[in-house]
Amino acid sequence: MSGELISASDSRLLINIKQAFGNCPKHIQARESTFIETTSNECINSVETYTHLNAESKVLLMQADTFFISSYHPKALHRAADISHRGGKPGFIKIESDQSFSFNDYSGNNMYMTLGNLYTHPFAGLLFINYASGDVWQFQCKTEIIETPNNQHKRQLKLYVEKIRKLPKALNLSWRTIDRER
Repeated sequence: MSGELISASDSRLLINIKQAFGNCPKHIQARESTFIETTSNECINSVETYTHLNAESKVLLMQADTFFISSYHPKALHRAADISHRGGKPGFIKIESDQSFSFNDYSGNNMYMTLGNLYTHPFAGLLFINYASGDVWQFQCKTEIIETPNNQHKRQLKLYVEKIRKLPKALNLSWRTIDRER
């Protein structure tokens, strides 16, 4: 989706959606979710904050097959936020150091909203879900786009960690992977 930020607070964003694009299904891992009844929300009092990749976040990234990336275009005339999906087989994210990681950027819907935003404003928010535990991880990163014209992919996105927030058991959902050929 692409839209304009209307207002922001510590607990919510209000975005006027201007465009919504379908995702290329090639790198999307299909899942079914089931709601889990609970009377407590353990995440409220236990948000963990980091300024680097620790052992747990490295395992999360190395095992991830899905994440969501948000970007922003700050120009007054075209100011817009974009949120999109990135995915691949576990291992598609490469840990480079305690401060950085990268992934190859493959063609998706060929709209290039995220990349266009990152070229003009090289900062991104990433959201990872640990589907086994219900933990939600938020990453704030500075980005670098590396052109790789001789490879199977056209570019690589390198992310430099500025802040990480882990929200333990934030989702009251149980997930089941749906197998399909990718």
